[in-house]
Amino acid sequence: MKFRITPLLIISICFFICGVLMFFGLGGNLGPLSSIMYFFPGGIICLLLYFVFKGAFAYNYRRQVLVETIFLTVLSFGYYRIHERILLHTSRDFHGYIVIVYGVDNKPEIKNHSLFNPDIDILIPDNGIFFTSSNRTENLRLVDNSGGRKKILEPGYGISFDWDTLKCYNKEYTLDIIYFAKDWTGWVYNSESDRANRILKKDLARKILRE
Repeated sequence: MKFRITPLLIISICFFICGVLMFFGLGGNLGPLSSIMYFFPGGIICLLLYFVFKGAFAYNYRRQVLVETIFLTVLSFGYYRIHERILLHTSRDFHGYIVIVYGVDNKPEIKNHSLFNPDIDILIPDNGIFFTSSNRTENLRLVDNSGGRKKILEPGYGISFDWDTLKCYNKEYTLDIIYFAKDWTGWVYNSESDRANRILKKDLARKILRE
């Protein structure tokens, strides 16, 4: 069987090489697991697709390379686009609770208007409350500029994150609540002070909604 050097074959070989290296300890404790879950299956899928295209373009090597290149380009762009993140920007000295209120009429949508940038940048007001007509999303990230450079914090790994609801005018809104501070020792989830601060923040959001 004669192999043709094409993009899919090259990627398949790279997957297998990375998988072998990760399996034998290059990737630390997760090396073998990542090889079994990602690299080896990725290599097999690319190799199978290579044979599919090879059979479809058995007598036209250039067309196979062209079609594989287009296929990989579309696949990469789609993967890039689905990893959309909503980046919440605060002032550098911000400290405390951020509340995102969803489903509010006549408020801006959380929507990306850039084809080549999957990130959506949102500036959080100084009061920490942002209203949007969009539905709740799972892609929130907080941008920390306090150290002089942009650092993206993910829920559970760099910021404390929870969800809640707010009732106003017989309508219930979904909330995301994020606690951000330089000193994390002062925050205890569901403590008495946490509940009191949440109530104050929700009362402020309710007051703004009624204006």
